[in-house]
Amino acid sequence: MSPALTVDSTFDPALIDLALTLADAAGEVIRPLFRGDLQAEYKAASSPIVTIADREAERVMRGLIE
Repeated sequence: MSPALTVDSTFDPALIDLALTLADAAGEVIRPLFRGDLQAEYKAASSPIVTIADREAERVMRGLIE
């Protein structure tokens, strides 16, 4: 089992803020889809499925980064 990570002075606070912003934004688009109809697709023959929630979370996070 890996030891728990703790936030200390070696982490860039700006990167932590960005990660929290991205997580919050993704949560806003994923939350309404929770426990709804599961719509999924395969990315490729050997890849796992991707849900609409996955796609929407990626879309909103990319929009904030770009």
